[in-house]
Amino acid sequence: MIWEGVKKFQGKPFQVIGVNGPDLMFPGRYAKMVGGDKRFSFDEFIEKDFFPSYPGFEGPKASIVHANIMVTTIRTKLTQSLGHVTGDLCDETEKALHDVFGENPDWQECAFNKLSAPLVARLSTRVFLGPILAANQRWLEIAVSYTINMMITSRLLRQIPHALRPFVYRFVPGWRALRKDAIDGRKIISAEIERRRSIWEENKKLGISTAKTADSLGWFQEVAGEQQFDQAGCQLSLTFAAIHTTGQMLSKALFRLAENVEWQKEVREEMVRVLRTDGWQKTSLYKMKLLDSFLKEVHRFDPGSTTSMHRVTKESVALPDGTVVPKGAQIKVLQDLHMDPVVYSNPEVFDPARYLKMRSQPGQENNWQWITVTEHSLGFGYGKHACPGRFFASNEVKIALCWMLIKYDWELAEPLKPKWWLGSEMIPDAAAKLRYRRREEEIDLSTL
Repeated sequence: MIWEGVKKFQGKPFQVIGVNGPDLMFPGRYAKMVGGDKRFSFDEFIEKDFFPSYPGFEGPKASIVHANIMVTTIRTKLTQSLGHVTGDLCDETEKALHDVFGENPDWQECAFNKLSAPLVARLSTRVFLGPILAANQRWLEIAVSYTINMMITSRLLRQIPHALRPFVYRFVPGWRALRKDAIDGRKIISAEIERRRSIWEENKKLGISTAKTADSLGWFQEVAGEQQFDQAGCQLSLTFAAIHTTGQMLSKALFRLAENVEWQKEVREEMVRVLRTDGWQKTSLYKMKLLDSFLKEVHRFDPGSTTSMHRVTKESVALPDGTVVPKGAQIKVLQDLHMDPVVYSNPEVFDPARYLKMRSQPGQENNWQWITVTEHSLGFGYGKHACPGRFFASNEVKIALCWMLIKYDWELAEPLKPKWWLGSEMIPDAAAKLRYRRREEEIDLSTL
């Protein structure tokens, strides 16, 4: 229906009745306007779709109530610390791969779509909350299940008449598990805060200076200052925003590499060449330009959704062509320009070096990096609400892939099934399998 609308209306907005009711589909050329106009509200979209006033939905609530604290923390503290957290990501990746995939040189099988989110949860938690909680199995379970339970509950609640929701939400499948995740998550975060406070108070009595904690608990507190805020809610929101999208991206990238051994070889050779020369320096990942191009092509060719930049209008908006969008309309910006033949030659073909070639053109070096957002590249959104954590997510995926490709060979265990969709959302095949085996690596990553 969406692509029929794109063809029929030739660059103009149109409406479809989606799984959540009427959606106004804006072609990608409207991305700049929507991203820069405060009348298109991201917070009201969260209010409408993720029920922040109900128990269990503390993550979405924190993303609205504490938006400034969260975005500032991610944009400044986390992004500025990328060079410092590389060692932690490498250490946790090495441990996680050993635990999950082992050291067997014989071919084995795995359903990687089921493993990607737990793997990313472990890596992200190491950076967000430190090594103690990265080893806490219950927190890692929550990091994976909270978003799943929230999506299940939200989808079902949207199909219930608005007036009935306050009375029936407790009986919706998934809500009890969601609520338990939120309660258990709050207990774990509170216990960790108390543990750190006890250490600080004890050191203070002894006259010992306590260094600031370089993770999200410490960063949130620094940014908030004296302002009261919900630490546990912020952590659940961070988990919701980071882990599952990054896990899906890692999975899609690995399946693409497993599908074509030659691409896998070329990307691995670039990794080895850069790391052998530079080690894990700040600029090492930047120098892996083929890897960056490949990941951006995955984002273009295998989007998690046909839409991006979901908003709700706070008031009626008159578009330049005279179209009036009513107050309360749900807006979604299409990723149709990902297939724009004016910008992309042979857009229907997956080309891992596409953006590497585009970046090599005079003056284009910075315009086609994976983390660069334009109307032709909306995987991370656009404008004020473009994903603030995309710099960390990019580094995390690249580091994970470095370890996975240099330490293991990968191939498809069986032909991939066609993609299937829930509305505009692409749902990965949880049963899709990869084969892997331990290989003799060209360099010892743990000594770099």
